[in-house]
Amino acid sequence: MQMTISAVLRDISSDLKYPKSTVAYVIKKWKVSGDCRNVPRIGRPKKLGDRDRRVLTREIRKNRTQPRALLREEFP
Repeated sequence: MQMTISAVLRDISSDLKYPKSTVAYVIKKWKVSGDCRNVPRIGRPKKLGDRDRRVLTREIRKNRTQPRALLREEFP
């Protein structure tokens, strides 16, 4: 006996207790991209990247009493 796609989705959805539309969406995303994680949202990029943040933190820790004005000159 061959099951239809909707019957398979219904069975998976009842087993996992998620809506059938959610199960269908995840399966579709898996078939298209091979991954079912959400992609990052589009938006304004951060002013400092991870590397810049690490460098800035390292410089601050070297001399904690250094004025901000000097740090601004080093990191435009």
